[in-house]
Amino acid sequence: MKKLVKIIFCLVAISLIGNANAAVSVDHDSEADFSAYKTYAWQEGTHAQNALMHKRVVRAIEAELEEAGLTKTEDAPDVHVLYHVALNKDRRIDVDDFGYANRWRGPRYGGGNVTVFDVNVGTLIVDMLDADSGDAIWRGMAQKDLPPTPDPDKMEKKLGKILRKMFHNFPPE
Repeated sequence: MKKLVKIIFCLVAISLIGNANAAVSVDHDSEADFSAYKTYAWQEGTHAQNALMHKRVVRAIEAELEEAGLTKTEDAPDVHVLYHVALNKDRRIDVDDFGYANRWRGPRYGGGNVTVFDVNVGTLIVDMLDADSGDAIWRGMAQKDLPPTPDPDKMEKKLGKILRKMFHNFPPE
């Protein structure tokens, strides 16, 4: 029985650790010559409704672009950068005993407890467009479960971590 409890504990810990990280994906135009892109300018996207969060997102993206060697300009940029942010609710189901209550405890105890709850899910998309053609050349997307009342300092740190992960291999080879 102790071994079973340890296994359950490990599975729960793994699932919690997995939920702590954002799901990040990146796509790019394999025919684009990223070595030719040196400057960028912002273009209108779907900004965060909270003005303070908007500033945090812009600051974090600009830090990653600067790290990648791009310089911000308003005069004839090579690429346009825009971001989109969305907040949605997702319904989750939690079963406290992984559905094996009858086999472990016997039929006299019945099934386990099932809890249905809503989770806020934040989505951040960063797009880059070739300034001359207007064609999409790069897109990064991240999704993460958010707490009901996020702490601004923690959110800023998480945002930086997510964008570092998104821009890890930027510019693509």
